[in-house]
Amino acid sequence: MFCFQIKLLQGAANAYNLPDDPAFDRWFDSILVLDDREAYELSCQIEAPAPSQGGGSGGTTRELRHKKRTGSVIFTCDIMDVG
Repeated sequence: MFCFQIKLLQGAANAYNLPDDPAFDRWFDSILVLDDREAYELSCQIEAPAPSQGGGSGGTTRELRHKKRTGSVIFTCDIMDVG
C-alpha cells in the first residue's frame, strides 16, 4: 500500500519543472544551519521574557532543562523570578 502511494507521489513530483533561480540559491546557501540546542538557545535570546509575576525585584533568569522523551530531546526554557 505504501509503495503505491510513494510511486504516486514520485509521479506527481516529476511533473514539476522548477527553473534555476541564482538569487534564491544564494539566499538559501546563506541560511545559518543550527543544531537543536543552538536553535533553542537562539530562540531564548530572541523571545521576550514573560512578565514578572510576584513581588520580587522584577529580575528574571532563564533556566535550561532538558528531558528525554521517546528518543528525542525536548528543551524547555523556564522564566524564574530571582527577586
